[in-house]
Order: sequence, then structure tokens, then C-alpha cells
Amino acid sequence: MIRWNTASSRQAGQAWLALGLLLLALCGSTLSQRADAQADGRITPAGPTVQAATPEGGELDVTTDSAEYCQRLHAKLDAYVNPPRIVQELRSEGEEMCRAGRFRGGIARLRRALLAMRDAEH
Repeated sequence: MIRWNTASSRQAGQAWLALGLLLLALCGSTLSQRADAQADGRITPAGPTVQAATPEGGELDVTTDSAEYCQRLHAKLDAYVNPPRIVQELRSEGEEMCRAGRFRGGIARLRRALLAMRDAEH
């Protein structure tokens, strides 16, 4: 039968625990120092950075699936005189869907109508 020396195994366990805590502390301080350096601008994050694209006015046009957005698209389509048949059909379908509360489908059709109108102009 094998006998374990409980005193030496306890000491070994404590040594491993101390080593683990030391490594954890070193990693934590390194991450903290890196975050501070990034915040100060001394280093930049690795990898590509992403910036929001804004129109020339500098403001983003935030859209939601709502009746108001349906009306905005509808008003844009009203500005066109004598649109092609496909634009009229998409506009009509989009209006009906928005009136029924199916905003996503209605907005999708109104957007397609705008794209078709722009393509027809060019």
C-alpha cells in the first residue's frame, strides 16, 4: 500500500496555489497597464478600426420600422413625376403593407420602388 506524506503534499498544493495566484496577478496587471496605455493613446489596438460612415452633413439618418418611416419613404416617392409601372406597383404594395402594420415588408417595397426609380432615371 502506498502512503502519502500529507505534510509534503500539502506544501506542494500550497506552492501550486501560490504560483497560480502569482500568474493571475501578473496577467491582471499587464492587462491593466495595456488598457491604460490604450486610453492614453500610447498604443493603438491591434486589428482594423471601424468608423461610422456619415453623410456630408455629419448626421446619421436613423431609421426604424415604423409608420413614420413609411410616410417618409412615401413622400420621397411622391416627388417623382410619372414613375414607371414597377415603381407604382411597389409603392402601392408598400403603402398597403404599412397601413396593415406590416412595416418591414412595406418599407422593403418602398425602398425597392425608390431604387427602381433611381435606376430608371439613369
